[in-house]
Amino acid sequence: MSWKKVALGCMFGLLALVPSAFGQAGTTSAADVQSFINDITAPAPGVKWGLDVRVREEYARNCFDVDDVALYDDSNVFRFRNRLWMELGPFLSVEGPGAVPNNGVSFYVRLVYEPYVYTVRPDVPAVRPTMWNELALDNLYVNLDHFMNMPVSLKVGRQDMMYGHGLVMAEGTPFDGSRTIFFDAIKATLHLDPLVTNVDVFYANNKARESRVEPLNVQSGPYLSEYNIDIFGVYAINKMAPGHEFHGYWIYHHDKLIMPNKPTLPKDKKINTAGALAQGKFAKSFDYYVEAAGQWGRQDGQPFGDAWAFSSDFGYTVEGTEATPVRVHAGYEYLSGNDAGAARGHGWDSSLSRFPRFSELYTRLWTRETGMVGFETNLQRYIAGASYKPVPELEFVFDYNLLLQNNATVVPGFMTGKGDTRGNLFMGKAFYKITPYLGSHLWAECFLPSRVYTSNADPAWFLRWELTFTLANQQKKK
Repeated sequence: MSWKKVALGCMFGLLALVPSAFGQAGTTSAADVQSFINDITAPAPGVKWGLDVRVREEYARNCFDVDDVALYDDSNVFRFRNRLWMELGPFLSVEGPGAVPNNGVSFYVRLVYEPYVYTVRPDVPAVRPTMWNELALDNLYVNLDHFMNMPVSLKVGRQDMMYGHGLVMAEGTPFDGSRTIFFDAIKATLHLDPLVTNVDVFYANNKARESRVEPLNVQSGPYLSEYNIDIFGVYAINKMAPGHEFHGYWIYHHDKLIMPNKPTLPKDKKINTAGALAQGKFAKSFDYYVEAAGQWGRQDGQPFGDAWAFSSDFGYTVEGTEATPVRVHAGYEYLSGNDAGAARGHGWDSSLSRFPRFSELYTRLWTRETGMVGFETNLQRYIAGASYKPVPELEFVFDYNLLLQNNATVVPGFMTGKGDTRGNLFMGKAFYKITPYLGSHLWAECFLPSRVYTSNADPAWFLRWELTFTLANQQKKK
């Protein structure tokens, strides 16, 4: 491991943070700083650009096997994600009374560069190596927004697509962590304004290996998933009731296994998912989120069905704490599992949402259980927590999750097939907005395994600090 490379990465990250100090120097006001940024990031009509830099250090212990001895899986890694984006447009806009603001055609591109530097790494060959020359194409699309002032929009190309709270669709590239989440997709949106409803109809085709538009300056074809995936879906969002949203969706995906040396994974999956979501607030105190979905289809030629998911969260903001709000919340989640030896699969399939949806630590533990990182299934989760903002720029979050399984799972040397309690997961986070352009957070998780795992199971830990710098135009669109 080269400390020169660590120092070089830190230097690049810190240099990108220098503009944030501009707003603290002399008598320059924050409005003057943002005005200056607006000027340089919109140098000409129809041209905007921006950048963000994220510096992280992450430490993980026992996050793959909850065992201090069996597998050396401790890791400590520095990550330096740099993204640069540019937007051109909108062009061919329709002006005049009744015209939708910012209608027309625009083009968007975003590049990402994120080297990883391990100071401690697992002694396994699958670990991502440090690649100092990898520059990848994160987003590239053309957007026809209310083209010719019609109630239809069309976005074509590489784009991020996260729906709802990410239960059913959020992540198209699970192997590279949070570097990218894109889908190569065509998405049409029907704007039903009288009903305060938008309906998305989309098709996406993601390759297991990055081959359609290669990363720049790196060997071709790194794996971003185990599967080539074709996706077709319809997703509707209604906002007719003020303060509330109602979602309904149907999503079909066909997955073909491409990655070698994965004998335990299904070779071919054809999965339908249909569901609904409701979320919103009552007055200033109560907020809620409820989502339910079912799945059916075929897996390696065999019937697949009776798979279910339910997720919820209910919060209450303590009255009289408007300046320093305190929110308490509780929730419940259910993801169906498979009966051992059953001919018909009915374990929840989370192929399109393999990201740290509720835990950075536990998303790694799925790898040994299901063969895929972040593949959540066979789970019950009881949730309780609270958040507190002593000042608007600072927030503390504390959460507890009791994790259970629905069906017995046996993984030799890892899961016993006994009991139903996976364990207790504790999380603490602190978020601090240092300046309008510089943010930070501290993140800690501890998982105490229970009898689902082997008797020698040990606690698992995840720790992270992060700094983010964002330079972007904040002028309101017309």
